[in-house]
Amino acid sequence: MCQYDLLDASVIEENVAHLLQQFPNVSQIVVGTPSIAEHGVIRHSDILELEHVPLKTQLEETFQRPVFIANDMHYKVYGYYRQEQLSDEIVTLVNYPSGVLPGTATIHKGVLLTGRNLFAGMVGFLDYGMGQEEQIKRLHRPTAEPFIIQATIALISILNPHRLLFTGDLLQEDDLERMDAACQKYIPKEYMPDFMFLPSTERYYLKGMYWMAMDRKENIE
Repeated sequence: MCQYDLLDASVIEENVAHLLQQFPNVSQIVVGTPSIAEHGVIRHSDILELEHVPLKTQLEETFQRPVFIANDMHYKVYGYYRQEQLSDEIVTLVNYPSGVLPGTATIHKGVLLTGRNLFAGMVGFLDYGMGQEEQIKRLHRPTAEPFIIQATIALISILNPHRLLFTGDLLQEDDLERMDAACQKYIPKEYMPDFMFLPSTERYYLKGMYWMAMDRKENIE
């Protein structure tokens, strides 16, 4: 996996061009971003140089192929659902990385919940009694835990999932038992979901992108 000091639209175009040289039969381009990508325009992104970039239009004009852009969390939870074959369950993936607003994504019995503006699950938008800049300053261990517990209670109350999957460097597997107990102060035990810790979501990310591409391929053809 490549890492970049600067990741703007030109870098993405260079990488896509390189891949198309290797695989000229590619029929569509699938992009994941840590952002809201409504109408293919990047907003509220952790990658500042992509902010407000109409990436979908630019890539389609350059490469003459359909482009699909989605939040990275949507791909990850979709990949988990397809990999684990959980068609009858409600599964929510919660990501808490250091120093940026957290996000979640949910599969409801096989249906990905994206929301009207494609940001369903942005728990960083919850009211924590402070502005987002102050919230981000506190998103480090151990000061992040009250935020995580508050968001978890909201997710359980609203979504009532079977499984809550936690990932991100602000969390460790040992934290889950303590968080479960904190949530049970507000939510009866019989309505609590199973808490699971995922050290990494990369394989689910790639599988989610693959399966979404395959789902879209049927519509394209």
